[in-house]
Amino acid sequence: MRKTIYTILTISLFACNSYKPIDNFLLPDNKEINDVIEAIIYQDCLPVVYTDSNREYVSIMPPLSADLVKYQYTFFPHQNDSGFFCSSDTSYIKFQNDTLKEFHIDKSLLSKMHWTTRQEIETKRQLENSIYYIEMTIPIFSLDNKKAYVRLINALGGLSGDTQAIYLEKINKKWTITRRRVLTIS
Repeated sequence: MRKTIYTILTISLFACNSYKPIDNFLLPDNKEINDVIEAIIYQDCLPVVYTDSNREYVSIMPPLSADLVKYQYTFFPHQNDSGFFCSSDTSYIKFQNDTLKEFHIDKSLLSKMHWTTRQEIETKRQLENSIYYIEMTIPIFSLDNKKAYVRLINALGGLSGDTQAIYLEKINKKWTITRRRVLTIS
């Protein structure tokens, strides 16, 4: 009997050591990331999209940073956000956060809006006291690719601005903002 138990334990230990779940994950598709960004821009009515009536005011429109920033998650969104993500998404969220270091919005989407780059933002920040821009984090997706989470940063100049958590769900094959929460205001 003891020999059988030891054999089972030994096999279990070797089987557990060879298991690497991260190797099974795939990064989200670039199109999905761009679809989430586009949904936020249009559903949240961000003032970055060119229209016939606002092209003359482009100098006062806030530019959207084309370089999405990697948010350093100190917690996973499901822990503090009333179950938006499932606990089974935790490994996939960590994989995305550790693997996807940078992302640039697709040029076909950028052609419709006033945009800038992280480098231009940093250069202006050194030269000017007050600059206005909008920035987003790289979306984090659920394992089943039906939910996404993004942080939206509105820098309103100087120390003014806000950060919002934006929650999206794929409804009828389209990304839809289902809720938002203001995280910081200054």
